[in-house]
Amino acid sequence: PVTIMVGESLCYRTLGSFYYNNSDYINAINNFQLALNLAIEIGEKPNIAKGYHNLSELYFRIGDLDQATALLDKSIELKVELGDSLSLAKGYTATGNLHYSRSNNKEALNYYKKTLKIYQEKAIVDELGSAYSNVGNAFSDLGNRDSALFCYQKSIEYHNNIGYRDWE
Repeated sequence: PVTIMVGESLCYRTLGSFYYNNSDYINAINNFQLALNLAIEIGEKPNIAKGYHNLSELYFRIGDLDQATALLDKSIELKVELGDSLSLAKGYTATGNLHYSRSNNKEALNYYKKTLKIYQEKAIVDELGSAYSNVGNAFSDLGNRDSALFCYQKSIEYHNNIGYRDWE
């Protein structure tokens, strides 16, 4: 039965992603919640963390920042417990984005720096460009022009090294 529930949870999460990608946020929330409920029932901590994160992203998208923050906090707590640093970096970025959207740039910078540190330690080169860009945005909004410029230049450097061309 546990194997079936894991598969069912994955199906609901996939459906949630489908609805999310098609801007049907109500059905996305419903399906992500079903996936999360199953993950909780069987004690699948990685999928519970993922479920909280997915729901957080949805609530962020629809503008319920308080709910998004509460869910993301639960996700990060589990990711720390699990020692999943790469997933934790994504959680830190999302938390930074929440703070940034509220113009709480010092807190955003704090979380973006945590993300950057993980990607540097793990040598995740393809994520470093975006991480530097986020740090640069926070520095810029805080009026720290020199640090922002440094980060933007590092971002360009990493994006060029991996052949990233968003505008092409």
